[in-house]
Amino acid sequence: MTAFIAPRAVELGSELADLRRRVGMTQTDVAARLERSHAAVSKWERGKHLPSEADTASMLTLYGVTGEEHERLLAMAREAADPNWVVPGLGRRVAATIASEKAARRIVNVEPMLIPGMCQTDEYARAVMGSLSVTRERADQLVATRARRRAVLTRNNPPEYVAIIGEFALRYPPCDSTAMAEQLDLLLTLGDLPNVSILVLPFAECSSSAAVLGSFSLLVQRLPDSQPRGAPVVRQENYRGTTALSNRRDVRDYQTAVEEILRKTMSAAGSRAFIAKLKKEMERESL
Repeated sequence: MTAFIAPRAVELGSELADLRRRVGMTQTDVAARLERSHAAVSKWERGKHLPSEADTASMLTLYGVTGEEHERLLAMAREAADPNWVVPGLGRRVAATIASEKAARRIVNVEPMLIPGMCQTDEYARAVMGSLSVTRERADQLVATRARRRAVLTRNNPPEYVAIIGEFALRYPPCDSTAMAEQLDLLLTLGDLPNVSILVLPFAECSSSAAVLGSFSLLVQRLPDSQPRGAPVVRQENYRGTTALSNRRDVRDYQTAVEEILRKTMSAAGSRAFIAKLKKEMERESL
């Protein structure tokens, strides 16, 4: 068992926990059957420790997992220690995103061109999906997923969340003025939460900062008390998958980029006033 926290360890742990619940077993049941401690099973499921391939195989047998699913999860256990990996396919990408956000104690989301997914209203999200020619069924799934992701912000002991949104995203939405006014209203509501900061990056600053390179999220994971500082992870969404980075040198570059971008954003109060002004403009346009 490796005491290493990588993005894929979080995803593997989340899937193992779902499988255990599906067969109605408790962590104590699993620990007894595998002759492991309850703490070990708990840490595996939370992505705090990485189970060996043998332990993973034993759990999959216990949960009745066979065939392609069995092979996929075993491969994930083999590869989970890789600090940089790409998740192809929408289902696994969404699962990995949710697992990472649930495990985070701080999330900084840089979005120059769009409202961050965690902050999107249903109508805004559907407009984005429409521009990507996503099927209605898939769009419904993605919209529901965004609501689940946003619930992380209002749970008990929520993460600190910082959304850095480019002025372009606020002024040139993919939806009509009525839907965008509702979207801006949600941003104002989220900004009232004590753990949430909504910051606007002006046009001029966006083009002269690291944000010009595109969107990304910097997440600091929750770790055991023995490692209170957390382990940073970077996630980059793209059309066909998600790139996750935890290599220290790579992540350090993104941490530096976040510090630079934060120096160029409007203040929280200035951002709120700017968003409120745009909301009124959108409401007038929709009359």
